[in-house]
Amino acid sequence: MPDTEKRKGEQLIRISGKIKKKNPYYLKIADRYRAAALVLILIFVIYTGVMLVRYGEYITYDNLVYLVRDFDSVLNVEKGSFSDINYPSQENMDFELFRDGLAVAGNNSVTLYDSSGAELCSEKENFSNPVMVSSDKYLLVYEMGGKRYSIYNSMTKILSRETDFEITCADMSDSGAFIITTRSDSGKYVAELYNSALKKIMSIHKDKYVLDCAISCGGDRVAIASAVEGTVSLGYELSVCEAGNIEPLFTEKHESDFPLAAEYTSDGGLILLSENRITFYDSAMNIKNSSDMKGMTPALFDASNDRVMLVCRENALGNKNRVYVFDIEGNIIYNNVVDSRVVLAAVSGDASDGTAGYVKTSDSVIKLMENGENVELEIKSDVLEMFDTEKGLMVCTVNTASKPFEKNG
Repeated sequence: MPDTEKRKGEQLIRISGKIKKKNPYYLKIADRYRAAALVLILIFVIYTGVMLVRYGEYITYDNLVYLVRDFDSVLNVEKGSFSDINYPSQENMDFELFRDGLAVAGNNSVTLYDSSGAELCSEKENFSNPVMVSSDKYLLVYEMGGKRYSIYNSMTKILSRETDFEITCADMSDSGAFIITTRSDSGKYVAELYNSALKKIMSIHKDKYVLDCAISCGGDRVAIASAVEGTVSLGYELSVCEAGNIEPLFTEKHESDFPLAAEYTSDGGLILLSENRITFYDSAMNIKNSSDMKGMTPALFDASNDRVMLVCRENALGNKNRVYVFDIEGNIIYNNVVDSRVVLAAVSGDASDGTAGYVKTSDSVIKLMENGENVELEIKSDVLEMFDTEKGLMVCTVNTASKPFEKNG
């Protein structure tokens, strides 16, 4: 039956041609909507012009960063299983775990990968000596001894800046706040603190040689470790400031102990590694624990949220190394000797299977167990960096990051 016909009883009713092709009512409504749309477009153009003329000076690159800086946090990215990650070889490569994936930097580019090996972001960079610092929110990449640094989320580069003087050290908190220390013409060094909105909120000028800086997980405190002249040899000054206040909340000096590294822990405490000891402070800067390292030379230091690994040379040749692992309170949970030169160290963040950490010697990678056992892993390629992950040890070579060796393997 054709659509234009309908039966009623036995009578055939034809309705073709009875429907008007144009309805004046709907045409009038359409004209009104069309006029309203044109008025709205005109208002938008006028509004945009007024805003550009009146507030154009405030439309800057840094302000536009707000449009994209946290966009990746609203995306529900499903975590993939770890697999091998392949990347091009570069000069002076650096590696860092970031957002359950891997960041790879070199003298040509910075590239971010997810755990399945897929490339998330790649930017051309000209860093001769790149150093990366990651947090739960952003990745900070800077040139050691240079003046440039960039900040990435997991999708793109959101910020690129240049400092007035050479960068010596930097750190980033999980909140997104970060600290950059550079040389200065007003004093020897200046530490600049930026909040989670990536805006500078304070500068701390130091007339001493700054060796390291650290920022707490929440971004509310910063610590600066500086070398000072002592009575016989170099000593150190440790100063702690609250965000927004350049007056030190805490200052400590030691006349015969050289500072090496500072690191905040997940509970707000601070770890200071010096030439002769490692000291653990609580959030009120009271000493919780301290271990003496006299007679040895600290060589490698690695920290997770709850553990710290320290490798010390016991002889001048460096082929006998004492390895310590501390918990967050500063208690020693592993203390043993590796009779080989250690070139890399990675502390275990999860000791559920009794793993204390991993060390790379000149010819092997060894898993150190808390019970004193050493397990040599079958890794044939030369390892440039290694990380302990939730799945196990990930090792990075010149062009491949191998999927983690299972913790129970």
